[in-house]
Amino acid sequence: MGQTKEKSLRVKEIRNGIFFYKNEEGIGFYNQTGIKLMPSLESELIGNLISYVGSIYVLLMHNKFFVPNTTIIHNYIRDSDTYTTDEINYLDNQISLGSCQPYNPMGTGVYVMSRSRFHTFQSEIDRLNYISECHYGSLLSFSNKFELETKPIKEAFEFLGKSDWYFPHYYSANINSQKTHKCWIQTLRGYKSDSFRLALQNLNTLETIFFPITQKEPYLKIHIENNENDSIDDVPLHFETIGWRKGDIFHFKWGEKEKYEFRLKEMELIKI
Repeated sequence: MGQTKEKSLRVKEIRNGIFFYKNEEGIGFYNQTGIKLMPSLESELIGNLISYVGSIYVLLMHNKFFVPNTTIIHNYIRDSDTYTTDEINYLDNQISLGSCQPYNPMGTGVYVMSRSRFHTFQSEIDRLNYISECHYGSLLSFSNKFELETKPIKEAFEFLGKSDWYFPHYYSANINSQKTHKCWIQTLRGYKSDSFRLALQNLNTLETIFFPITQKEPYLKIHIENNENDSIDDVPLHFETIGWRKGDIFHFKWGEKEKYEFRLKEMELIKI
């Protein structure tokens, strides 16, 4: 027999899809006959950023956000500029917990954001802070409906408000052979560009300093555009760490044509 009693579970994922907005004719991603239209690149890029920030919230809540019968919160994402109050209120009424059966631990939430306001921000950090603000409101609404503890949500929101939004997308810290320093690459994900920097930590003092590397188009945009041209297998989407050589030179690359090395003695990052 399946589980039938309520059980408090740790949320492991905040799941978001594309960012839904309506065009000038009031048409969303479904036409009048109910056929799904292809989403725009804009909606996918914004939706991807919303998902990225949601995943950071999950990490920053440190397994302290407990919800009855729910390990996944799936959000309906809507643009507050073009979806009516009645439409959004209807979705609010659909907010739910996962079921008591263990095979369906997915709850439902609502994430609302203004497309026009998003586009007024000039920096990626301001855009990310706005997305975070909307996540905060979404999670509070979800929690208040079910009388859940909100401290982990507030702590995550406060942390992000003070951060510079550089995070290790794929965390892999490499320690040199002398065990004096470690390096890793950090990414600031964005709507118009992704920025990368090298973090260097002195293991004796724990001081960390940063070296700007480069900027790229958002990886999702690279993926989508090259996938349409059937060339995605030949296009790098992230930095690959090679590691330390000779104990004091750290190597990494973007594909096979763009290679970098950091020279510890000279404290210099160069493209080779």
